[in-house]
Amino acid sequence: MHVHKHFTMKILSTQELLNKKYPSRKQITHVYETSQTIVQSMVQNKELHGATSYGSVAKENFGINSDIDWIFVFENYQKIIDSQDFRKIINLHQEFHVDFHPPITTLTLLATSFHNIMLFNQIKDYQSRFVVGVDPLESYQKFSKPAAQLKAMEVCFQNFNKEHMEPIFYHINYGSNFDEYLLCLQNIISASMEITRNITTTLTYGQTVGEIQTSKRNYQDFYPKYISVSMLGFQSELAQFKTEYRSYLDQITSSPINMLQIKHYKDFLRSKEHYINQGLQFCIENLNLYQNHLSISLNL
Repeated sequence: MHVHKHFTMKILSTQELLNKKYPSRKQITHVYETSQTIVQSMVQNKELHGATSYGSVAKENFGINSDIDWIFVFENYQKIIDSQDFRKIINLHQEFHVDFHPPITTLTLLATSFHNIMLFNQIKDYQSRFVVGVDPLESYQKFSKPAAQLKAMEVCFQNFNKEHMEPIFYHINYGSNFDEYLLCLQNIISASMEITRNITTTLTYGQTVGEIQTSKRNYQDFYPKYISVSMLGFQSELAQFKTEYRSYLDQITSSPINMLQIKHYKDFLRSKEHYINQGLQFCIENLNLYQNHLSISLNL
């Protein structure tokens, strides 16, 4: 099963489970700690300006379906291409079946582009992250200007259809094909989580459009006015599912997996089919919320 780089929650395919193409928690920790050593060497050898980890592994709150999240800042693209150490990190993740799709940027791009604004706002309050060399977050904040950030958020919403809705449409006719169903489910969960972050970040910046007057007005305050009642609990339902799924994986992978367990696994995930219609509606309503009330283009 192909894993799209924008997934915020990986759902394992039946073949991955049967062929044990997933890491143990111990192996994820090993990959993370080994990567730290390599990254330190890269900075010392001036291959890399700096890097930071973030996400569930950095917070020590991860499962076997978790990826390891990093941000790498290189001096230029040639340094990225030439880095043998960076290839070692990629190979290490592949060897242990740990997902690895980090933002990789250059100092110049960091100073002129803010397309990862949601990511940087997500990690700025982290208590635990591994930082070496130039901290990408500090560099980002140094160059950051409110006007550029708002423009970056506009770009994120403009690209939302291409990056998040289209992958859903590609797999929406899944029928009885379970792998296609998983791709559709995974994409809708990813899209729903992403658009929640995008809207929250937009409101945090105190966009004074329509009824939003200050940055203190958060998503929860604004949400019920423009999102249907049936969607109000969808965010918490997805958060609960993430926890439930992680617990389910820990349970079934604690011993060799047989076909009866695979059947139960399929039944468990098929019971979440209603998320697809809910998620589509959730994304559509949030996109309408942004386009009609929050977009900076309303002020142009």
